[in-house]
Amino acid sequence: MLGIGLEDISKIPANLLGQMAAEYPFVVIGSSEKYIENFKSGDTNEISFKLRINNDAKTKGYEMPMKIKYFDPAGIPHEISKTVGVEVKGQPGIELRIKESEITGSKGSGKITIEILNKGSADAQFFKIKILSSDKYSVISGDEEYIGSLESDDSENVDFNIKVPNPQKVNNVPISLSIEYKDNYNEEYKENFNVNLKVLSDDDLVNGGSGLMTVVIILIILVLVYLVYKKLRQ
Repeated sequence: MLGIGLEDISKIPANLLGQMAAEYPFVVIGSSEKYIENFKSGDTNEISFKLRINNDAKTKGYEMPMKIKYFDPAGIPHEISKTVGVEVKGQPGIELRIKESEITGSKGSGKITIEILNKGSADAQFFKIKILSSDKYSVISGDEEYIGSLESDDSENVDFNIKVPNPQKVNNVPISLSIEYKDNYNEEYKENFNVNLKVLSDDDLVNGGSGLMTVVIILIILVLVYLVYKKLRQ
């Protein structure tokens, strides 16, 4: 709901019509015009418009022009233009997850790829991410990455190199991460995350590879059977 206060400008009784402009990421629900009868000198009045925000609207302040038309007591029409400030607010919604990892039961050192997702309704600005130290692993690369801008419904990947001691003895390693960013209104956010790194054993890798190989072999057999069948029919 958008409420607009109007004060008498001409200091004379008037019939007044407020009209909203339509060239903005809003949809006016109902009429875009409001009518006030007998707006007397010294009076203050308020008119309201219902707005629906478009999905692609950016979270920021908008200056919307508004036309005001009125008639003076002599019946002479007048028109003035004003601007109305409208704020569209929202929040970034950040999620982190491990997208790829080189860490296995037989390889304790390697790269992990962190996927950063913004599922919120606002962009995240000046975004940076840091991997925190832990007794579960050591960081053997730079520990901080600067992303910059992360738009709503978008994602970015960052890489860190870590070393996990005795990887053959663990199944999961909690990775501690810290993020900082600002929204479009320059409000600061700081959050900490723990994401789970699954350490695959050599058996898991072999079984996964065997499963893929089985699928490939089956597909090859099916193609050969089809070709033989087609040749026999000829």
